[in-house]
Amino acid sequence: MNPAPPVSSVDGLSGFVPSAAATPLSAVIRALVLLRLRALLRPKLFLRFAGIAVGLGVVTWFAVPPANERQFAQWSVEVFLLRILPLLCLVTGGSALRDEIRAFTIEYLWTRPARKAHLVIGAYAGALALTLTQAVVYVVVIHATSALHGFAGAWSYLPASLIATVGGVLAFTAIALALGVLTGKYLVIGVLYGALVEIGLSRLPTRLNNVSVTHHLQTLIESGGASSEPFRFLGLLSGASGCLAIAATGLTAAAVLFTLKTYRIGDEKET
Repeated sequence: MNPAPPVSSVDGLSGFVPSAAATPLSAVIRALVLLRLRALLRPKLFLRFAGIAVGLGVVTWFAVPPANERQFAQWSVEVFLLRILPLLCLVTGGSALRDEIRAFTIEYLWTRPARKAHLVIGAYAGALALTLTQAVVYVVVIHATSALHGFAGAWSYLPASLIATVGGVLAFTAIALALGVLTGKYLVIGVLYGALVEIGLSRLPTRLNNVSVTHHLQTLIESGGASSEPFRFLGLLSGASGCLAIAATGLTAAAVLFTLKTYRIGDEKET
């Protein structure tokens, strides 16, 4: 007597084992973006987000005297766009996959029918959505506060500031994601990178400054037609191309590293 065929423990159908088709990239991106944006609506995170926005408004009120264009440009560009924004991207982008590794939840993502490279792209899209949402609000708060405080010309800087914000978030988040995939010490490495590349190389009057996001953001600001400066299309194209090139390089590096590296789940030490 021939034994009965094995019954699948998955669905109870004789001899049937379902195949796990790969999840489309679009579905991975949509899921991780929604996950990030919904997290922002949680009371704790939302209160922190709102608190930072209010804090930036208060600091702007006291840091930018009425009708003082120089002080406004120094605060909104030199401090926020070139110092605070990179740190925001470092925290959000670096933790996009690293927190999943620390919290053991990366195993859940690995067991889903999604390619590792797709998980990296989805995590990048989610980090972008979260960081851009916050950054745009912060930029608008800074400009609105300055305008209310007597510097009506603040609104003329807004288009260039938003363009630079988008370019900065695209590039800085990709770099942060790659650092987070590389090591659990991404905050330390990110600060060192900022000091050496974004502050150091960006000031060199050579083509080496093209590897710096800061150089391209300054190009975007100078070309955006703020204040009395003329709108320069070629400058905008150059700055945007530089940010996109750095973003693509960072994202590619993150995807390759995440695909090839072996992680000890829940441990900072990696093999």
